[in-house]
Amino acid sequence: MDRAARHLDDDFIDRHSDPGDPGDALLDNPAVLDASVRIAAIYGDLLGSGLDEAAVGQAMLGATVMLYKSVGLGTMLPAILRRVADRLDRERTAH
Repeated sequence: MDRAARHLDDDFIDRHSDPGDPGDALLDNPAVLDASVRIAAIYGDLLGSGLDEAAVGQAMLGATVMLYKSVGLGTMLPAILRRVADRLDRERTAH
């Protein structure tokens, strides 16, 4: 398992899951978890090739926006990103 895929192990998911967030229930789906691990591995490969971490992160967000738009869910993305940002803020202040 490469560096990026390790971040999606069960321990990571347990620490970062929010029982009140219906999106987290998707992580219980093996197909979704498998896709997440494969995507993380792709981005891990990009980082491993020497690309700038900020550039890779920006590409990840760009790909997410395109994915949401392509399946007609682009209008939901701002609210989802706000929830994620709020969760990250809570985690940062908790440590």
